[in-house]
Amino acid sequence: MAFQGETVIVDATNSSDNLNLVDYKVDFGDGDIEDLKGEPVINHVYVVVGTYKISLTVTDESGRTATYSKDIFVDKAPKKSSGTGLSFTNPLFIVLLLLVVLAVAGVGAYRYRRKQQLLKAVAAYEAYQAQLAKVRKSKKPPVKKAAPKRPKPS
Repeated sequence: MAFQGETVIVDATNSSDNLNLVDYKVDFGDGDIEDLKGEPVINHVYVVVGTYKISLTVTDESGRTATYSKDIFVDKAPKKSSGTGLSFTNPLFIVLLLLVVLAVAGVGAYRYRRKQQLLKAVAAYEAYQAQLAKVRKSKKPPVKKAAPKRPKPS
């Protein structure tokens, strides 16, 4: 398949014979027939949409010919886009933009709340550790009391 206005390349360089090939002719099926004068490659542009039969005829040095044909469909050229198709007036673009903004804002708010919770937890832990240190300092080490002496049996 090719598109209207697009260059079609006919390349016969892989054509072979037991004798040297001396001539190449191409019928593009649109009324244009080219004698390639020994050159195996040619470009062609179709200007009208339709199906065409391209025929390549090769001639060897003894004058024998062989023809290969192939149908080609030429379709309308695709419309060229003027960019990505996203614009501020495109409703899909606006919805996508809103979703991105809300997602970023939601992530930011979540991160802020989580950070505040962690800071409170760290402050509580530090207060607990300070209180524990005070209690440890204020407690005197326990004094071992001597066991009461038993009277000796008489």
